[in-house]
Amino acid sequence: MRSVTAGGSRMCGLSLAGYVICSGGQLNVPSGEAFEFTSLAVGSSHTCTIRRHIGTVVCWGLYGSYSPAGATSFEFIIAGGDLTCGLTTASLTVACWGLNGTSLPALTISLPKVLPGVCVPDKRICSCGIYPDSETLCGGSGVICQRLDTSGTETCPLFAFKVKRPPAPPLTTLQKPSKWWFLYAVVGAVFAAAGVGFPLYFMCLRLARRGEKVMNSMLETAGGLLGIRHLEVFRFNDLKTATENFCTTCQQIAHYCVVYRGHLSDGRQVAVKRFQTQPDTLILYIKEVLILSVVRHPNLVKLIGYCKRKEEVFGVFEWMENETLHAHLHREPMNPQSVPFFTWKTRVRALLDVARGIEYLHGFPSPIIHRNINTSTILIDQSWVAKISEFGHALFASISDKINEEIDVLKLAVGCVNPLATQEQCVTPKTDVYAFGIVMLEVLTGREELENGFCLADLIVTRGNLLESLDERIAEPMGHELKALQRIMQLAQECVRRVALLRPTMNCIVSELERAVALFD
Repeated sequence: MRSVTAGGSRMCGLSLAGYVICSGGQLNVPSGEAFEFTSLAVGSSHTCTIRRHIGTVVCWGLYGSYSPAGATSFEFIIAGGDLTCGLTTASLTVACWGLNGTSLPALTISLPKVLPGVCVPDKRICSCGIYPDSETLCGGSGVICQRLDTSGTETCPLFAFKVKRPPAPPLTTLQKPSKWWFLYAVVGAVFAAAGVGFPLYFMCLRLARRGEKVMNSMLETAGGLLGIRHLEVFRFNDLKTATENFCTTCQQIAHYCVVYRGHLSDGRQVAVKRFQTQPDTLILYIKEVLILSVVRHPNLVKLIGYCKRKEEVFGVFEWMENETLHAHLHREPMNPQSVPFFTWKTRVRALLDVARGIEYLHGFPSPIIHRNINTSTILIDQSWVAKISEFGHALFASISDKINEEIDVLKLAVGCVNPLATQEQCVTPKTDVYAFGIVMLEVLTGREELENGFCLADLIVTRGNLLESLDERIAEPMGHELKALQRIMQLAQECVRRVALLRPTMNCIVSELERAVALFD
């Protein structure tokens, strides 16, 4: 088979001879010549495909065979349940339709123009030529490769030329590979999410050797690749000036780096992270820089740029004026720096900010799992907006099943950890949900995550009446506020359930918190 697609109780594919073959029901496949059809989409009770040369769609299944979009040409299609959507060739807009015979005809979805492929930096990458007018579509910063060859029968490989494979390293260097395979997987996942396949290929080739050469190669390669993500490359002397020669009075010691407050020559305030040069911390640095070069969200701390000097590495981030959420929760109420956080409205808004940031991370095709969500990694900006920081421990869900090999390499901060996750060494998006549940409990109660060695979840949830645990330093909630806090406390309890499958998704959590915030307005 050239390709296989499944949905509902059925499976369809394109045979090596170029014909559509299906199994499992609704087998009335439309007749056609070899290689006439491509881009199969299988729903719960129907299948659709594109006629390769003219781009029109034909579907078959519960209501027989039909053409839902007439003469409209499509680049590709996908299906789920009774709905099918595709990208139109003429206008690059998304059109969707339901089963033939329902009240849902083909309709155009109001979305920005969608590219028919990934913009790559060099047309030499494209082994089957480039998509028409792709230079314009990519804004002059690249081209889009054709997905099929000129005959329309073969899917094109990504690269138009070959690179000589480096010799295999001696066996003696492979006795402890776990640190490095993990980074390669992270780098690959990051650039897959960013749509940068070509540079990734060469990065993987360059990372074949271990030791000090690997670290230098990673830094050089990452630096070159990140330039296309519009990050600033800072000179060491500029950072030295911005931080007043790395002044010790304006520094903070973090888990694996030192953070300095800096003032750039253009007036911007920044946080400069100076990373230690041990291999483990260097991996954390590269992961954080690579991931933050891809993600962009109002509730994630922004990476501005980076710097490499000999064996030192730096990350330059936006400055967060109002410290960590942890600092505000555990100060005295009359401390002028934390007055805003002694109202329920401010605390609930902060929870919504964090939830939106995690929801964004989990929304990637391969969800990004932060793995270190706690009140110390949540920062507050000048406008009292909460933002998530510290991405050195983050994982892509597509490689998280290998985490058991790396538990001893990338050690997480000490705190409340889902007991089943530690026993089974299993990391999923629900791992972040559990951690966010702990944050919710800490925000609602004003108590530390760990008290006398006991996790806050165990101390609070077992009490029964959760409202009795609300932070007594804040005025007692009444009316709509009380109703909102009751629901949030219940939501926190659901997030820290021992069985991951019973925890809510971040989408559900955001929806609940949005309703709660509305009750405070």
